[in-house]
Amino acid sequence: MVVELDRDPDLYSDNVVQWRRAAAEGDVDGFEVKRRGDEDVKAKIMLDIRTATDRFKVNSPLLRELLDIRGPISKAGFIMKLWQYIKFNNLQDSDDPDQIRCDTGLALALGSPVVSFTTLPQMLHAFMTRPDPLIIEYTVRVHAGDFHMAQYAFDVEVEVEEPSRQNIGPLANVQARHRELGQIESQLAQKMQDIHNARAKRDFLRGFADDPVAFVHRWIDNQTKDLEVIMGDRRHGLEAALAAIMAADSAAQELTADRQQVLEQETAKWLKESALYDESWADEAVFHY
Repeated sequence: MVVELDRDPDLYSDNVVQWRRAAAEGDVDGFEVKRRGDEDVKAKIMLDIRTATDRFKVNSPLLRELLDIRGPISKAGFIMKLWQYIKFNNLQDSDDPDQIRCDTGLALALGSPVVSFTTLPQMLHAFMTRPDPLIIEYTVRVHAGDFHMAQYAFDVEVEVEEPSRQNIGPLANVQARHRELGQIESQLAQKMQDIHNARAKRDFLRGFADDPVAFVHRWIDNQTKDLEVIMGDRRHGLEAALAAIMAADSAAQELTADRQQVLEQETAKWLKESALYDESWADEAVFHY
């Protein structure tokens, strides 16, 4: 707010009073400006009104006329007005919706017959300036007694924040949202890991339930492979597996040359064709169980 007093600067040096709102300053109910004098003084009061959203003056008279803008407007409102004008006059290219084919008035205002819709917000910056201050002309009277009532009262419409958001700073709100999103992402990651573990366990147990004998054979085969890798001797694992099978089979029947050859071939086939580690659940199963 600026108050200018129309007094002789040679006699009075304090003819301008200026007040700027500090960032952390609370609400102000009013002002009292006192100056010494014995003559009526004309005063000019200039108010720069702060609103909940930033408002601008459109500095192009042609754009103001085309878009029917009668006062300060927000950037979002400015873009919305222009978009309504484009849709109403069917200026959007039917083949390429991003291209705006300006009519005569809009082309003259924007300086181009064709503009890209994605560049409009940046282009409109050139047409936005600070709104003009509200100016009130007033005469301070000193010869009308102790109290003088002005002839006019001024009612100024001002946009304010919603009551529920007045005590919530924008930065604190953004930080709180980021924390909430981080917590939700952590919970989702944990749930996904739980689902993955449960699926691996289910597949492992289902394989055993569907065919226990084959499952155990595959498990033994892979344990044998692991032993071969650890010992660095593939033949040692084959001989150990063959010896175990022969020992179990010899109790039931006497081994013949043909029977021994069949057992050797079957054991080699198990060790060669085992596909347990190719299945998706194998790594998780070995790790957990």
